[in-house]
Amino acid sequence: MKKVLVAVDGSEYSERAFEYSFEDAKKLNHKLKILSVVQSTAYGGEILERALKSRVKRAEEFTEKLKKKAEKEGVDVDSKIITGVNVSTEIAKFAEENDYDLIVMGSRGKTELGTIHLGSVSEGVVRRAHCSVLIVR
Repeated sequence: MKKVLVAVDGSEYSERAFEYSFEDAKKLNHKLKILSVVQSTAYGGEILERALKSRVKRAEEFTEKLKKKAEKEGVDVDSKIITGVNVSTEIAKFAEENDYDLIVMGSRGKTELGTIHLGSVSEGVVRRAHCSVLIVR
């Protein structure tokens, strides 16, 4: 059984990545881990902390929705929310520390500024990952 890490951020592209890995897991009996990295800052303050808590809550709601869908279909799935300043570094580090065989993620993501292009988070994960990375459009 392969260990597959699906990195999601609440965007349409990350939902596509989940759908792709979910269908694959049903067919091939892969174990899925849904990971959402909520970007934090190196700065503190009450306003920034409230904003971070709000983003973490949205990430929890999104990952829970995906997890319930997979569990209904009998897929072995778990989820994790972490925070970090550099999202791509956190994804790659989590995958390596937990010995994942594959990282699946969307080609574009969601930030506070809207959509980012391949070349930022996705490319950063590809460069840093110890394992294969599948980018879903």
